[in-house]
Amino acid sequence: WGDAKSGADSSQVSHRLRNVQQIHATHGAFVALLENGSVVTWGDPALGGQLPPEYETMQVQELAASMDSFAAVLATGAVISWGKEAMKVDIP
Repeated sequence: WGDAKSGADSSQVSHRLRNVQQIHATHGAFVALLENGSVVTWGDPALGGQLPPEYETMQVQELAASMDSFAAVLATGAVISWGKEAMKVDIP
């Protein structure tokens, strides 16, 4: 339910939403952390609804969300972020 542009429609990724451990949201997108450490995103790409390709194979341990962006702690201890470009920062 809700506005599909803001992430209310997860039908494109619903087949991947199995063994979900956490879900977080910005005001326009969602991210789910799966049991295997991968993440699934949906919603407005500008607000975090599209994971950058270079992050797709990274193993995530923890997620956090702000109004416009997501951040993740990786298995390596590094922190990555994606979403609104002005809010993006990566910490090795």
